[in-house]
Amino acid sequence: MSGPAGHVKSQYDTKPVSENKAHNPLDKKDARSHPQTAEAAHLEQTLQDKADEEMKNRNPTELAKEHGNKPSRGAEIDEELKKQDELRLQEKSGN
Repeated sequence: MSGPAGHVKSQYDTKPVSENKAHNPLDKKDARSHPQTAEAAHLEQTLQDKADEEMKNRNPTELAKEHGNKPSRGAEIDEELKKQDELRLQEKSGN
């Protein structure tokens, strides 16, 4: 890859990663130092943990309803069980 006036563009561009994540931020052959790569890995894990926690807190039927579909019977049962568990916890903490 060559640019204007025969200037060879680096294979590993140092510009910030765009929102679409054009390359793998955990690439071992990247031009970043080890601490920068470790920080990127930590950030990636933190974001994944946050997404997992949000999925745990969602109602099981919510996703189907968002898409305009009827929730499955299993999701309905899961939601009922979750509500029962919350009621039991409230009763135990109140006593």
